[in-house]
Amino acid sequence: MMRLETALELAHGYLLQLAPVTRRAVVAGSVRRGLQQVGDIEIVVQPRMIADGLFGEQRPDTEAILAVARRLGEVTRAGDRHIRVEAPYFRTPGHLETVGVDIYMVHPPAQWGCILAIRTGPAKLGRWAMQCLARRGYVHRDGAIWRRTGRHERSSNGEWHEVLEPVEVPDEETFFRIAGLPCLPPSRRGTPAAFRPLSEEVSTRPPGVGHGPPLAR
Repeated sequence: MMRLETALELAHGYLLQLAPVTRRAVVAGSVRRGLQQVGDIEIVVQPRMIADGLFGEQRPDTEAILAVARRLGEVTRAGDRHIRVEAPYFRTPGHLETVGVDIYMVHPPAQWGCILAIRTGPAKLGRWAMQCLARRGYVHRDGAIWRRTGRHERSSNGEWHEVLEPVEVPDEETFFRIAGLPCLPPSRRGTPAAFRPLSEEVSTRPPGVGHGPPLAR
């Protein structure tokens, strides 16, 4: 664990290094929520798009982000959506330690609002949001929200599956609005108010979260 002040200082340096190879980058997780003691540093980034192939198709430049990650420390995971780095830092002069840095890359079909909201946390709020989305007729998959249509079609292998319509989620406000939950400042997302539905369409109280008014059943 490290103090929030130390984590913020390190995270700021990581953002500066990521800035040239991303369209945007934001600190998430417990650092963004302002916890005084944090275990690791989470960063959500949107990669730049570069031309690829004979016809100039656009693809996310995740390789450039990975190259920066390798300069930060030892890369222990190198996926196209999640990079994990064990980054060295001096806790005190002459006392070298490492901190885990998770870099989450948002590119299609993932939506910025979904990933930032979920990675900001806390995890219990993310799980509750998934339940709320399901009760409102949505599916969260591949970092995106999809609207259930009730229509089915046959795939190429002969199996039937439900047709899902993608929903634009450009920001956290949109994510929480679709889930029927308030979009509170990150520092308040662990409070009972963050779990209280905006309406009574969502009818199940999340376990272990405050009392508040009873919900319709």
